[in-house]
Amino acid sequence: MRTPRDDILPPSDRLRTLQLDVTDADSIAHALDAAGRFDVLVNNAGIGQVGPLEGVPMDKIREVFETNMLGTIAMTRVVLPQFRERRSGVIVKDDLSRLQRLRQVLRSAWREAGWR
Repeated sequence: MRTPRDDILPPSDRLRTLQLDVTDADSIAHALDAAGRFDVLVNNAGIGQVGPLEGVPMDKIREVFETNMLGTIAMTRVVLPQFRERRSGVIVKDDLSRLQRLRQVLRSAWREAGWR
C-alpha cells in the first residue's frame, strides 16, 4: 500500500501491512526486506483512468501501465525465488477489477465517439 492504515483490518500476528509503491524498485526491496518470508502475494495494486482514449495524456497512460502491468510483474519476480526455494507459495492476481475498469474506459470511448 502506498499509504497503509492499520485500522482497516483486525490486528493479527499473522498479517502485516507495509508501505509499498510497486512502481519503485527501492520501495519493493524495502517491503521485501521488511516482510521477510512471503506465503501469499496478492497482486491487486492498480489505478484507473476513465475517459476517451484520445483525451488521456500519454504520461497518464504510462503511469497506469507502469502500476497495473509492470508493478504486477515486478512484485511477482521478487517473490518467485522464495516460492521456488520452498516449493510453496500462492500468487493471487486481481484481474476482475482491471477488466471492469477497462470496460468503463471502452464504454466511455464508445459514447464519446457518438456510437450508441
